[in-house]
This record gives sequence, structure tokens and C-alpha cells, in this order.
Amino acid sequence: MQANSNDFRVEIPEYEGKLDPEDFLDWLHTVERVFEYKDVPEEKKVKLVALRLRKYASLWLTNLCAKRVRERKAKIRTWEKMKAKLKARFLPPTYVQDCYSHLHSLNQGNLSVEEYTREFEKLVIKCDLLEPEDQTIVRYLGGLDPRYSNVVELQVYTTFDEVCVLAHKVEQQMKARETFKPPNQKPPIRNQPFNKGSTQPVSKPQNPFPFNPQRTQAPQKAPVPPIPPNPIL
Repeated sequence: MQANSNDFRVEIPEYEGKLDPEDFLDWLHTVERVFEYKDVPEEKKVKLVALRLRKYASLWLTNLCAKRVRERKAKIRTWEKMKAKLKARFLPPTYVQDCYSHLHSLNQGNLSVEEYTREFEKLVIKCDLLEPEDQTIVRYLGGLDPRYSNVVELQVYTTFDEVCVLAHKVEQQMKARETFKPPNQKPPIRNQPFNKGSTQPVSKPQNPFPFNPQRTQAPQKAPVPPIPPNPIL
């Protein structure tokens, strides 16, 4: 007998209202996944979320409902409106703008391709970018290390996922080449004699008879006496 998926116990996590954008968004996405998994009707979503708010978040909702009664406003009955109120209170107004700025200036730097790809995709999700996939690919390659992006751009790809896989392969291949690269060898010193089987240059023997300019001078000859003239007969 096939088990019904609704038999699994899946509950909405509690939220205390901490001023941490990452924590809030993680909780919000989990709530929506639970709604989708359990096929929760629209009219029950707001009530279920209200039951899971704790501490400051619960106090905030109580005050919000009381304020709407005083202002003679209708109760919050849809999840979309409830979600908008939650974002307005627990998500900083500049959060999305900061994410855009971070995404625009994101570079791989010292990160691996895998780490850079995860950070890039996380920022794209946070910014909720609605752009063509080609533009996302250009944005991704713009922050990728030029050593890798220059090679990836020469390959054939059609989707963003294929670009990420290519970038990872290029990084692995380049690292493998650097690992097996032979060490640099120093060139031998030329124009010097070597002993056979020795790496040390042979020193030239010293001349036992060093050059002495005094010894190389030619001996001076004795002056030749003048020849007397012939006598007149």
C-alpha cells in the first residue's frame, strides 16, 4: 500500500522576530515550502503562521492587529498581504539594494569556482532577478577569474548551468597542470671547463713563472766604438 505524503509530520518552524535578514528569509522560504508540500488552503495560511510566531514576533502581530482594529481596517486574510507586512517589519529597507550592490561588485578573488558560484546564485535569488539567462551568464563570467572565463567563453554552452560546469572543469584542469609541472632547472654555467663527473668548475693552474716586465726586457748592448778614419798615404 502506497503511503500518503500527507502522513509525514511537517510543521511550520517557529519565528521569534530576530533582526537577522538571513534568518528571516530562511524561515519565510521554509514556510512557503511547507504550504506547497501540504497543499494548505489559502484561508488557513495566515492563521497557521500566526500560531508559529513567538516572543517579539508574536507581540508585533498582536500590536498590528490591534492597530488595524483601531483604524477600522480589515483583518489580514491572505498570505501575500501577511508576507508583505512581515517583510516590511523584519527585512531592512536597504536589504535588496545591498544585495544588488554586492552582486554587482562580486568577484571570484581567492574563492574557488564552486564557492564563487554558490555566492553568485545566492545573491541572484535574494535579488529576485528577472532577467534573460544570457544576461545572467554575462554577469557570472564578468566576476569569474579571467584565467577561467577566457577559456569558458571559447566553449559551446547554452544554459547557465552548463557555464558553471565548464568553469569548474577548467579550474580543475589548470590546477592539475600546476601540480604535475616539473620544477624549474637552473641552466649550467657555460664557458667554464668541468671535471668529468663533477659539477664544480676546474680552476686554471697558476703560472709558476709569472709575467715580470723586467725579465722580458732585451739586454742592452754595449756601445760600438767609432771606426777611425783611414790614414792619408
